[in-house]
Amino acid sequence: MIIVNVLFTVLWMVVGFFILRVVALRFFREPRRAEVAAAAVVVAFTAGALWPFSPRFEPPSQAPVAAVQTPAPATPASPVAPAGPAATAAASDFSSRCEKRQLAAGDGTGSLDVLSAPDGAVIPDGGTSPAGTMLVLRGWAVDKSGPRPAAAVCLLVDGRISTHAAVHLGGARPDVATALGTQAVVDSAFEVTFDPSALPRGKHRLAIAEGGTEGPLLQLPGARTVTFQ
Repeated sequence: MIIVNVLFTVLWMVVGFFILRVVALRFFREPRRAEVAAAAVVVAFTAGALWPFSPRFEPPSQAPVAAVQTPAPATPASPVAPAGPAATAAASDFSSRCEKRQLAAGDGTGSLDVLSAPDGAVIPDGGTSPAGTMLVLRGWAVDKSGPRPAAAVCLLVDGRISTHAAVHLGGARPDVATALGTQAVVDSAFEVTFDPSALPRGKHRLAIAEGGTEGPLLQLPGARTVTFQ
């Protein structure tokens, strides 16, 4: 393409020079003056013509667009089957509401209140638990853009979204409705049943993130550190 442009420019200069020379001879009796005038006009027009067409010779560089990276989810596993049809429905769409979503800076509206064993024994922050023991995380989460109960409640293990869990949304929290001054958030409780058997033994950080049906997730206060023995 560059060669074609150069040849076209040279051809235009030669033809234009001879045409302008013929015209200039009508005004200048001396051929040399006519040639100088024709050459000056050709050079001026050539310089002006090349300026707007300069992208043909050197296309503007384009900076590469950086790929947006999202946090990688943990290895999927079969979710623990919760009790009751409502819990089953909530667990069935856990992956579609949590996987491949980003965590945003800041705290969500709600709280992880309790981390316990299935028998109700509370595990304090920094406590221990047998590696094969199921865990239950309870609390409340509100999508304050509504305000309404959060549409997505996701388990975070060491800062990454995990699918080794079953989520049950919609339990009653009248205390939350009273504190926030609206009955629209009364069904904001959640219960997450977590199977830690796929985790290596040692210390891990468990947290809950909440969000709407789309968009980023916000981590709730109350994250717990637990050591699996």
